[in-house]
Amino acid sequence: MSKENVEIVRRAVAYEYYGVGDRAEAEEIKRAKDAWRAAELEPITLHEGRHTFASLLIDSGANPKAVQEFMGHSKIQTTFDCYGHLFPGSHDEVRERMDAYLLAATEPGCEPEPTA
Repeated sequence: MSKENVEIVRRAVAYEYYGVGDRAEAEEIKRAKDAWRAAELEPITLHEGRHTFASLLIDSGANPKAVQEFMGHSKIQTTFDCYGHLFPGSHDEVRERMDAYLLAATEPGCEPEPTA
């Protein structure tokens, strides 16, 4: 997020939650709420929006380094700590693939490849 957008968000939150700010900022908030209503969606918080964005990045196939950069994490470990369970290769996915592999290997007529 650009510094300018971060500042806009900061001011909008300050106005909405703390009553600090001016009328122009209130209009930005009203436009956002109107857009949510027009789309018949329940508004989400900025924090929820951030996690949704990261989840969609990962689901679209973005690699962890790209997600780190988009999210502004200074360390890749932060990205993995927050979103590691969403990347391909999660425990459930690995478990399912291993089960399928072992099941296929035990079917009649399926002999293991000889090793040299």
